[in-house]
Amino acid sequence: MRTASSSYAIQMARILVIQHNLDDHLNELAVPLIEAGLEIDTWDVENASAPTTPLHEYDGVISLGAIAGVLEEKEHDWMPVERKLFNQALDLEMPLLGICFGSQMLASAAGGKPATIEPLFTGEDVLRFHQLVRAVPVADDMVRYAVRIAAASRPRQTGTPDFINDWVSWGAGTRAAQFLVLGAKARTLLQGRAHVTVEDIQALVAPVLRHRVLLNYRAEADGMRVEEV
Repeated sequence: MRTASSSYAIQMARILVIQHNLDDHLNELAVPLIEAGLEIDTWDVENASAPTTPLHEYDGVISLGAIAGVLEEKEHDWMPVERKLFNQALDLEMPLLGICFGSQMLASAAGGKPATIEPLFTGEDVLRFHQLVRAVPVADDMVRYAVRIAAASRPRQTGTPDFINDWVSWGAGTRAAQFLVLGAKARTLLQGRAHVTVEDIQALVAPVLRHRVLLNYRAEADGMRVEEV
């Protein structure tokens, strides 16, 4: 811990953040760290060979995600440097936090070995799964129900609910109805049944429509989210 240069002698911790991608930042995590009075330094591994400040002057290390795996050390010059840094931090008993790739690097530096990944299915298996799902029978009433749900999300259509007209700028297209039915068929099989029910369609509404419905400014002003609509 270091003392800030003020008459109040406030104790401040200094954190090293290891950044592997320019578009990967602390985001929401940065706010509580800064509010807690932590001083944050960033090491961009793509633009600097190593941190310029000695590791022992930090009070903790956070390693963010990367488009890489810990077994790809020969392909990335910075990876052995980061691994050495983690080993030093462990020797110093320094607090460490790994996020995504960072957690893999931390486990590797601590002596863990990446588990061998064995495939559960072949490509042919996956194709058979697709064929099996599509073969599940579904009543015409269920198909029409899915079509009506998708259509109801589109504003300024005949029969569209008022709240859709008020809050939605763009609704789901016809493909949404298709995936409601396919998802319902998959759910049917997972639950050990042989026919699609209304509950299957309803269970897929949020995951299928969530990214297909665009709210307008009025909805944002009213504090509405897609899930609530």
